[in-house]
Amino acid sequence: MTGFADGDLAAIQSEFDRLAAVEELETFSNTEVYLPWLVGRLPRRVARMAEVGCGGGALTQRLAPIADELLAIDLSGAMLALARTKCARWPHVSLRQCDANDWDPEPRSLDAIVSVATLHHLDAARVLPRWAAALRPGGTLLILEVLRRPGLSQLPLNGLAFASSRWLRWQRTGRWREDPRVRDAWAAHARFDRLSTLNEVRAMVSGHLPGARVRHHVLWRYSIQYRAPAARKMTPHADRDHAGTPRHG
Repeated sequence: MTGFADGDLAAIQSEFDRLAAVEELETFSNTEVYLPWLVGRLPRRVARMAEVGCGGGALTQRLAPIADELLAIDLSGAMLALARTKCARWPHVSLRQCDANDWDPEPRSLDAIVSVATLHHLDAARVLPRWAAALRPGGTLLILEVLRRPGLSQLPLNGLAFASSRWLRWQRTGRWREDPRVRDAWAAHARFDRLSTLNEVRAMVSGHLPGARVRHHVLWRYSIQYRAPAARKMTPHADRDHAGTPRHG
């Protein structure tokens, strides 16, 4: 998972701006099926939270009611305009346009970081250690991502996912297929996707987020849940060396 090339930055920003133009034409996506589940993994109240890759604000408006302070960042100005409209009633929500590869939050400054369908565009080796370091003790990192599931052995699960996705779309929209304009826009965008298999995800997580939990979800998604180590409690002998002699200086 290496993210997109530097030369793709302007192109991918333009693609997301184009996707923003058709965002309101589609009210169902496989990703949004899992947003309630994702929010349910967070504490009921979070003091300081950040969302990386907020897009049009579908998740942002779900996070706003449980956060005292929420920063949402995205590469696309057009997507941020949609998110700004959705979150206008929450003055504690700040939206910022920036490349998530360059976002460098202060260490131990956040209680939660959430990211949806963004990591596959980023340099995981670069951003994951930063995000983990930005968490306060006991803080939570939650990631929901798109999964690549190739091979004949995956056909039964992919078939189930296809049928489930169509059924859920029909239940929510009354249509079996997405709007052609949306479908064409996402098909054009797909050339920038760098999707990982589940084995690749697990290897990446073990290298950068030791102790994190990876879950495999049916609709071509996976999630990562990481909790920062809790602060150590001082013991009565914490200020002594191994020989029992008080330390000085």
